[in-house]
Amino acid sequence: MNIAFIRKEMSYFKKMCIAENTVEKEYTYSQVCIRELEEFQSDERDCEDRLFLINIQNKYQILGFKIMIDYFKNQGNASVDMDSRITADMLLGIFKEIKIENNKVTATYYPFEQGEKKYAFHRIKEDVNVEVTYPIVLNQDQETMLKWEDVWEQRSKEKTEEQLVKFLSDTEPHLRKYTQKVLRDNQKVSFKIYDPACSTGKFLEYVKEKFNGAYTIGHDMDENMVRMSKDKVDESACCNAFDSAISQESVDILVLRFLNYAVVNRLEAKELFEKLISTVRNGGMIICFGHTPVLLNTSLFESFGVKVIGKIGYDQSTDSIFQYYVMER
Repeated sequence: MNIAFIRKEMSYFKKMCIAENTVEKEYTYSQVCIRELEEFQSDERDCEDRLFLINIQNKYQILGFKIMIDYFKNQGNASVDMDSRITADMLLGIFKEIKIENNKVTATYYPFEQGEKKYAFHRIKEDVNVEVTYPIVLNQDQETMLKWEDVWEQRSKEKTEEQLVKFLSDTEPHLRKYTQKVLRDNQKVSFKIYDPACSTGKFLEYVKEKFNGAYTIGHDMDENMVRMSKDKVDESACCNAFDSAISQESVDILVLRFLNYAVVNRLEAKELFEKLISTVRNGGMIICFGHTPVLLNTSLFESFGVKVIGKIGYDQSTDSIFQYYVMER
């Protein structure tokens, strides 16, 4: 493992991690915004999927940066790979502006005290209108965006197929559990659920285990993934989501776990969303999340005529939030 990388990540952890005995401290916008501005600086590629904004009731935004919490809290006995979860430690302060010049990012903000981070996060996780976005990813053009093939090729060099499967499975338990909650809260009992990029099939298998009335359809463009998933789903096929043969208005729930950074680009994400929502019955549900930042936001989703009824998920076991869009067609 790269020692320089670990040292850099350790410096982020030491600066941002909230001490266990920290007491929650209330703040007001005006109190924080009289403080001296601080800067967060990084290479664009190093922070594009880690620098995030949280919109607070359309009044102001909180800037944050994802850090390797699990790795350092477990003294190196955890993966260095970060998933979609965000904790209070990762909040920096009230956002001022962001500039990108010559592939260098400078984001300025009014800093939170440690107790204020706890206070802010406590309210964020209880606010149904909160939205998490990744500003660099949302503003990238197609040419500069990282490609999934490049990511997968690199990970294939670092991990065996068995390790890759374990990685994909280990980074989504919070997403499975929250999906179970969403489906139960919306009184889903007997339904047809379609995942156009089902990967190993573990997600749909979990849904089937929790909901006996679920009929699961799992497609993927990777033959290896189809091979691994075919015994875990009711209906399987190897195909590109652009070429999906699923009939219009034939499924109750559409799961989109691939309209994400380092999987497709933003133009593809828009085109895929427009095409795939046609498979959902009127009044049906669309769920969108992923391991990496979602490439679309509420305004873009709703421009296609759907109603966004949820924007974040919450994992109680790690006291964390993550992007999780729930929509109604």
